[in-house]
Amino acid sequence: EAANFLTSTLTEISLALGKVRLNVVGAENLWTARPAVFIWNHRNIFDSQIVGRLVQRDFGAVAKKELQKVPLFAAASRFMHIAFVERDNTSAAVAALEPATKLLGEGISILVAPEGTRVEGAGVGEFKKGAFRMAMAAKVPIVPIVIRNVEDIGSRSSGTMRPGTVDIAVLPPIDVSSWTKRDLDRRIAAVRGLFVKRLGDWPPDAAPGRKARR
Repeated sequence: EAANFLTSTLTEISLALGKVRLNVVGAENLWTARPAVFIWNHRNIFDSQIVGRLVQRDFGAVAKKELQKVPLFAAASRFMHIAFVERDNTSAAVAALEPATKLLGEGISILVAPEGTRVEGAGVGEFKKGAFRMAMAAKVPIVPIVIRNVEDIGSRSSGTMRPGTVDIAVLPPIDVSSWTKRDLDRRIAAVRGLFVKRLGDWPPDAAPGRKARR
């Protein structure tokens, strides 16, 4: 409960101080199935805060090992589970994900940016398998969170948040119960395709300035 209070409060305060509003469509999909693996397209350090604000409670996260030295993430790891992963060491990465997979079985959702690093431009990077393997092992759904214009509040390397409105589409949970290792690459490609499609055909209800919230 302490972790829930801190993560919810800190992300809300951070976005409020930065004068950032979230324009969300499909917010009901955040609560349809819990626990879940929540995935999003990663552009800067601020989108992880946004996803944390959306999910709100009962979650841990996966992050690259370099962020273990960043004060914000180091502090957060003291009261919530963050699996810090070495991207260039596959065996170490798999071992680091085991505790996070166990948490899914205990009712704790996990936040993962499947691209593995911040991507420049409007495209969608290739998705790594870790998030999907965790969901399959724990038998929980995947919930895609598509973020369109987070660059408006800060560039890829920026540490300073600018005021603005960020458009977000939360897609329905994806059941992975029928997935197998044999068809995993195809399944992941299909999920990535949902991000590409939504970014190319944004829902009218998520137009800037409509239904915005802090």
